[in-house]
Amino acid sequence: MAEDGRKRTKKAVWLSALGVFIAVAWVFGAPIVHLLIDAKRAGFFDKVKQHEYEGTSMENMKALYQALQLYYESEDEMPMASGWMDAAKMYVRTNDLKKGEEMKKFINPRIPPGKGVYGYAYNVTMSQVYLDEVADPAQTPLVFESKDTEWNAFGEPAKLEPEPELPGGNKAVTAEGAVKALKDLLHPEKK
Repeated sequence: MAEDGRKRTKKAVWLSALGVFIAVAWVFGAPIVHLLIDAKRAGFFDKVKQHEYEGTSMENMKALYQALQLYYESEDEMPMASGWMDAAKMYVRTNDLKKGEEMKKFINPRIPPGKGVYGYAYNVTMSQVYLDEVADPAQTPLVFESKDTEWNAFGEPAKLEPEPELPGGNKAVTAEGAVKALKDLLHPEKK
C-alpha cells in the first residue's frame, strides 16, 4: 500500500509540474513566439556572410585602437610595448571576416607589401601605463605608421616616422582614439 501511495504522489507531482508548465507557456508563450518572429525578421538568426578584409590605414588604426582598448579593459593597463600586437591580436577577430583575414588589420596598406611587413608601431611611452596617467590623450600617439615594419614594432614616434612621408602625410591614432597627422601630434606648434 505504501508503494502505491508513493506512485500516486509522484504522479501528482508530475501532473502539477506539467500543469504549471502549460500555464506558463499559455501566458508567456505568445510574447516569446512574437519576439522570436521579430528576431527572425530582423535577421538575428541569419548566417553572417563572411568576406575578405579590405581596409584603409585609417580603418586599421581604428581597429587596433579598439583592440587595445579591449585589452586595457581586460588587463587594467596598456600592453607592454614589446608585445603589443600579440596582446591586441586576440581582440581584433570579427565574425564577418573569413578566418585569418583579421590579421590584415595589422598590415599598413600604404606601404609596399612583403613577408613580415606590417608598418605600424606602438608608442613606447604607452607601455604598461594606465590611461588616466596620460597627460594629453588627444595629442599622444598610441599606434602610428612606422618605418619599422616588424611585428610588435615599437619606439618613439619621432624616430620611427616614415621617411619620405607617406602620400597624404604619416598618420597615428591617439590614446583617445582619433586618427590624426603624426606631424601635428609631434609638432603641435607648427600647425
